[in-house]
Amino acid sequence: MKKLIAISVVFALVAGVAFAVDLGAKVIGNVNVIDVNSAHGSSVKGSAELKAVRISGAAEVADGTFGGFIRIGNDAGGGWHGVAWWKPIDQLKIGIGGDPDGIWGQSGFSGWGFTPYGASDSVAYTGDHVWGGVKLNTRKAFYDGLDYDSFFIEIKPVDMVSINIALPFPFSGDAKLEDIFKGTIAQVALNLSFGNFAFTFTGKDNATYGMKASQVFGYFNLSAIENLTLGFGLGADFLPDTPIYLGLLVGYERDTWGVRFRSVIGIPVNPDKQDFGMLFDVLPYFVINENFSVFVNTGVRFEAIPKTASVPTDWHINPYIQVGDMGWGPKFYAGLDVSGNLSGGDVHFKLPIGIQVGF
Repeated sequence: MKKLIAISVVFALVAGVAFAVDLGAKVIGNVNVIDVNSAHGSSVKGSAELKAVRISGAAEVADGTFGGFIRIGNDAGGGWHGVAWWKPIDQLKIGIGGDPDGIWGQSGFSGWGFTPYGASDSVAYTGDHVWGGVKLNTRKAFYDGLDYDSFFIEIKPVDMVSINIALPFPFSGDAKLEDIFKGTIAQVALNLSFGNFAFTFTGKDNATYGMKASQVFGYFNLSAIENLTLGFGLGADFLPDTPIYLGLLVGYERDTWGVRFRSVIGIPVNPDKQDFGMLFDVLPYFVINENFSVFVNTGVRFEAIPKTASVPTDWHINPYIQVGDMGWGPKFYAGLDVSGNLSGGDVHFKLPIGIQVGF
């Protein structure tokens, strides 16, 4: 039975590509001309990598009743990914698969998209305070989306309301049924003319995907004011002695310039046992002409640790240029990336160059 289901899903994905209305590929390369880390003494290094070499296709067939997409390549998600879905009625969508970029994300530009148009894949600093293993990162306050293989349904009783439910099923190997149901994700989203609200619950104790605790997220995005983006996030873990996380996003963008700001604050419920933390990033940018733009990506993260009375502070300064239009077309990037720690830690200095091409 499992083999039959697997074959059916693969057939649906392949069929989707065969009838694709959107088929393309992307190549993203990055070179650090100079890469110096004070932890390595006086050694000056260089590095290069192909951040992504992938082919993707998406399709809807039978007047939009069936659809799916597939992505193959060595991008950050690794391997291949795909989703096959069926829409028996307009109010119901049933899907199988996974998307490394997330489904139902309620995070605005808090994560990878903070630096526009894919610069995070080339020269833009992301750092530990965004994706790494430190205690404070943007995913603590903003739900970034369902990004692992699942069986999911989307219910839209009316256009402005979405009810989304997912059960995580690993596509390789077996999983205990109790783990699958403990890992349930449920979301209610309300889309209004002036913005949207969302409430998301993620399940706990799913050994397959390493989810240690249940989480709850709230999100509000105001979009009624022209050129202004304003987003608020709230996140909490169902673990003892963990902070409550508050997030703020502000963006103001015009034809020739713009600025983005993001911040997350970890507020301890029990100050004697919990850390107080804060991060913020600021990204002003200037559009010199239709094919040349300048970005200045800067930020700080710090945590006050009661047990040691220390305040480790990470910082980064990351100006870069973009040659190519302010959209998703081909681009050349070059920049400067300097990061360190005010507590006396290492300083890391890089001169990155990146090229990304889609076709």
